[in-house]
Amino acid sequence: MPFAAITEQKARRIRDGFFPKPSLSPDEITGLDLIIPDAVALKFISAPLGREQLAELIQIPPRK
Repeated sequence: MPFAAITEQKARRIRDGFFPKPSLSPDEITGLDLIIPDAVALKFISAPLGREQLAELIQIPPRK
């Protein structure tokens, strides 16, 4: 039985249409400008994080 009961063809179409390869890169985080306001509104954080705070929070080492 296929995973999630879908065909391989449909899984490929979903992957290619909704999850483009650049958006899956673990070496870059994008969209924080959209996420931060939601985090404040939903009270996950009390105030928006500054550039320095984000740089300390998110540290991605360079690839070897």
